[in-house]
Amino acid sequence: MIPLILIPGHLCDHRLYAGLSPTLARRFDLRLAPPPEQDDIAAMAEAALGLAAGPAAFAGLSMGGMVAMAAIAQAPDRVLGAALFATDPTPARPREIAWRAGLRARVEEEGLATFVDAFLPNCLARDAGDRSAAFPTQARAMMLDAPAARFFAQARALDARRDMLGAVAAFPGPVEIVVGAGDRVCPPLLHRRLAEAAPAAALAELPGVGHLLTMEAPQAATAALERLAARIDPLSAPGRPVRR
Repeated sequence: MIPLILIPGHLCDHRLYAGLSPTLARRFDLRLAPPPEQDDIAAMAEAALGLAAGPAAFAGLSMGGMVAMAAIAQAPDRVLGAALFATDPTPARPREIAWRAGLRARVEEEGLATFVDAFLPNCLARDAGDRSAAFPTQARAMMLDAPAARFFAQARALDARRDMLGAVAAFPGPVEIVVGAGDRVCPPLLHRRLAEAAPAAALAELPGVGHLLTMEAPQAATAALERLAARIDPLSAPGRPVRR
């Protein structure tokens, strides 16, 4: 069975992937990476690679997708394929770094809620309607449960991240890319660039969906992972016997 390392995003934990269908366990040996505590994306990727003794598939949302791409850069021979959800393959831009720096200063003085309450509205699509009615409260609780030290470490990692387009362009394995059409944090344009770079990429844009798509549209995320499994190992596709 294919090991699949699920990597949480910024201030996220296992709840980010709680809505994925349990049927994925028929295709994958699911392994949830702990919330990253390192202040460097490459170090996070090294830890994620350590969750499997041999080759594995990797999936991540936002910062988690950056970690998955860094795993491709570090050890492409140990990556069977990747699912990249709502992520960014480019370095942090000056405006982004300045925005985060201002919020870091507020978190030091006022607590993590100041960041979460500024960031979370950007995770919702403007045209989501009722689709976003349920999960923002759950997402806010998840983010507020993160210790402040994790926030600061992850913020430093995001500020210093490297360009991953070259690493993805050199990777021959299957890559499933999924983005919400209403993602304001990592917009669809970034994912189109990523899909153009990756030789074996498939891109799906989800209408009316924002940034936290594994919580907002878990069926679509599940479908992407099913497709990834079938591309890595056609015998694991629905209707076929599962390798043991």
